[in-house]
Amino acid sequence: MSSSEVSDCPRIGLLNLMPAAAFNKTEHQWRDGFGPHADIVPVRFDADPRMAGCKSSAYLDGYSRIGDVADTLDGLVVTGANLEVLPSGEPFPFDKINYIKQLRDVIDWAESDTRLTVYSCLASHVALNHLFGIARDIQDKKVTGVFCHDVREQTPLVNGIHGAIRSPHSRWGAVPSKLLRDADVHVVADSFEADWLLAQQSSDAHVSVFIQGHPEYQRDDLHTEFRRDVVAGSDPMVPIGYY
Repeated sequence: MSSSEVSDCPRIGLLNLMPAAAFNKTEHQWRDGFGPHADIVPVRFDADPRMAGCKSSAYLDGYSRIGDVADTLDGLVVTGANLEVLPSGEPFPFDKINYIKQLRDVIDWAESDTRLTVYSCLASHVALNHLFGIARDIQDKKVTGVFCHDVREQTPLVNGIHGAIRSPHSRWGAVPSKLLRDADVHVVADSFEADWLLAQQSSDAHVSVFIQGHPEYQRDDLHTEFRRDVVAGSDPMVPIGYY
């Protein structure tokens, strides 16, 4: 029996792909984002390569295996991860991600067996590639800052929003809006400077939401990332429209 049959709140799995330093914070951001409107269930891959020697393993040990709770979930959120560029600056290929097979399997399951999937940042690019064959580009300069986005299509995602949506972006990767439209994925909100923020594909049984930016970020997150990049010795972009 699905928990939605005994509760007014949908039960949403949270597959957290962020590294250890941002693991707890990312979970809290998504919990805050849904608020009282969903029961958030932290989950991990059934056979999770991150459990072996990864700094996140201590957190993952307390997460439910997806297979153990799959039939109780109404939807799934998959977070982003810092797996866009190698230390050399070259693109980080999806096939080099050590859990990419498990992630693709979870995407297939969620698309067919849940009512809602939400893919954030890197996860949105992986899902768009896996589901539609859309390739991700790595840009010469990082897109970082807070940008204004115009609503292009009215959906429940933006219901009641009038005017521009201000939201952070922090990424090297990019999937052009045109490629989404060619795949019949609807761009819900986009920006002249940062391209699309929200996109969606819907059927009678399922809604897939793709988020290229980071609307879940808190006030200090872009500053923390900028300082991290400075300490790492790179020449980071100052976040646009932030300071």
